[in-house]
Amino acid sequence: MLIISFFFVATELKAHLGNIHYMNVSMVLGTDYLHPVLDGRVAREAAALNASGHKVTIICWARSVSGESISAPKNEIVNGIHIHRIFSPVSTPEEPLLKRIFEHLKAKRLLSSALDLIESDIIHFHDLDTAVISFMSKSSKPFIYDAHEDYAGMISHIKWPLPALATLLEKILVRKSDAIITVSPSIMKRLASYRPKRRLLILNSRSSDQFSTQISSAEFRTELGIPSSKLLLLYIGSLGPGRSILEAIEAVNKSTNNHLLLGGHGMWSAKVVKLVRDSENVTFLGTVPFEELSKYFLVADVILGMRDPQVPDHAISLPNKFFEAAAAERPLVASHGTFVGELVSKHKMGKLAEYGNVGSLLNALDSLRDSQFRDACGKAGLKLLKGEFGWKWQARKLNLLYNNLVKT
Repeated sequence: MLIISFFFVATELKAHLGNIHYMNVSMVLGTDYLHPVLDGRVAREAAALNASGHKVTIICWARSVSGESISAPKNEIVNGIHIHRIFSPVSTPEEPLLKRIFEHLKAKRLLSSALDLIESDIIHFHDLDTAVISFMSKSSKPFIYDAHEDYAGMISHIKWPLPALATLLEKILVRKSDAIITVSPSIMKRLASYRPKRRLLILNSRSSDQFSTQISSAEFRTELGIPSSKLLLLYIGSLGPGRSILEAIEAVNKSTNNHLLLGGHGMWSAKVVKLVRDSENVTFLGTVPFEELSKYFLVADVILGMRDPQVPDHAISLPNKFFEAAAAERPLVASHGTFVGELVSKHKMGKLAEYGNVGSLLNALDSLRDSQFRDACGKAGLKLLKGEFGWKWQARKLNLLYNNLVKT
């Protein structure tokens, strides 16, 4: 499995870390760690700490991002990571907001109770929705707030006062925490203005060898029934608004020389299945297990990584797609007006298109039909991963932060 590669990368860092103080690390996650797909960022961070000798326990709510309950063991150990689940009622986004708020509060109390029963030297909260547990927990141990998103920006579409309340809570938590971690310079700039004690940028990076497989791309494309003459666009991820999924479906359906390989899960799953049911230019994969990602990324010609610049979190984030495209040595199509778009343009990693504009997306795909140009984009991305954008450097920084926290 690909997750094992995280452990190999992290193990290489041991020689650089000096005297390590081994500790019990409790990570708290608001969705399931493993199902329906592995949480890659959490897995990389947990693996890096585990490989340095720390015991890592992930306490998580057995639910998917889109609100489905997960059936899995209460306790298990996977690749050396201890997993403890809490089970609590959960509703999908279509349910009344007030009902979902009460369900989340109940789950937070259960997560807090589980955390209090587990021996911890450091607590690592992933995102604002779990960091609020620090107000409920009896633990006095140091804690890290790891902001994967611009949370208030991500929920900006929800009626007042929730976005304003999220901003206020985040300001308090940043000052209360012993350290903050986040994923992009833009989010870090905002969090730094709240005066944290320590701050660290950990990119959603990958190792340069993450996407490796013995499968022949040509044979796999034939197996999928996609002609070699077609430009193959890939999107595997959250199926929901703000990612140009519907525009990509429309774009390939309007063309004769493009094909979309589409996978993932989310609030739009049923809508997507209905839209692509009779399409000859879209292959729908459903939920793709983490260990099968390699073959899809390596058969693709281009990766779709567009985000809506009108959504604050999308405009400033540095999402997984940027690093996945770089690791797979494939060009990325990103949106004008976003931070990731700026990086794609600056480092010549792909092409930009106007978000929500089908014609603009088709123009970007047409400009990527030249295989030599695509190869140049792929090499540019790989070059970034072999430097400070790579996971090896991120893992080293994470371990140094933990070592510093336990010393103090």
